Amino acid sequence: HRAGIPILFALPCHTTACLWGFLGGVGGPDLECQAGRPVLQFDVGDLHDPLSWRGRSWLTAALARRFRRTPFDICQPGLRYLASLYWVLVTLTSIGYGDMLPVTPAEYFVCCLAMLAGSLITTYLIGTGCHLLSNIRPERQSYQRRMDGFNVLATELEFPKDLRVHGREYVRQATAFEHTKRSLKLVKELGLSVRQAINQEIAAELLGDVWIFRGTSSPFRGDLMDRMVPHFYSPAEVLRHEASLCVVHGGAFAHKGRILIHPMFW
Repeated sequence: HRAGIPILFALPCHTTACLWGFLGGVGGPDLECQAGRPVLQFDVGDLHDPLSWRGRSWLTAALARRFRRTPFDICQPGLRYLASLYWVLVTLTSIGYGDMLPVTPAEYFVCCLAMLAGSLITTYLIGTGCHLLSNIRPERQSYQRRMDGFNVLATELEFPKDLRVHGREYVRQATAFEHTKRSLKLVKELGLSVRQAINQEIAAELLGDVWIFRGTSSPFRGDLMDRMVPHFYSPAEVLRHEASLCVVHGGAFAHKGRILIHPMFW
């Protein structure tokens, strides 16, 4: 999807530049290149009066004004394409220098299409960019929504200051916990061999210092890690886990008169 964005912009630019250069050559006078410089063929009229030239196009107007005062060789197809591409980029990006202007009805029609396409492409690129930026860190977006919701609730119900501080701290800590749950869910969706290898690495970090697991094999700890379920609690919350092995990963817990921290368990 991201790789298609440059193509979406480059393809209309190239197509419109080819069409613009074609219209400039067809609608304008015959060009003869002598000594590497363009020479215009006339039926009647003054050399310095572009209105009297046989045929009128953006190319003849540019030759009469800008290109006549610069060493820009419009006879070379590559330079003519470059001039057409320059006009397309100036038009699509809505800069509009005004040094190359449509003259014939066909050129006006193409110019209108280019301006319309430029606005549509710009709108699409801005929308796509905002979408990509919003999905770079989904945890951050989830945290922002939760914090905004809690702040609105605290304002409506006029929570005391200490409750507001406690609630905001819980939202911050819960965001990190959601990241852990999302990571473990991703691991469970992988293949068996990959999941086992990842679980063994996670178990080495989380369970490696727990003395009851010292001396056990790495596959055993990895299988145990695959069966464990993470939990998150607020301060002073009462834990009720009957017939379960609980390993402390962060914070401190009071259990039967003991203060438990990582890597302790009960």
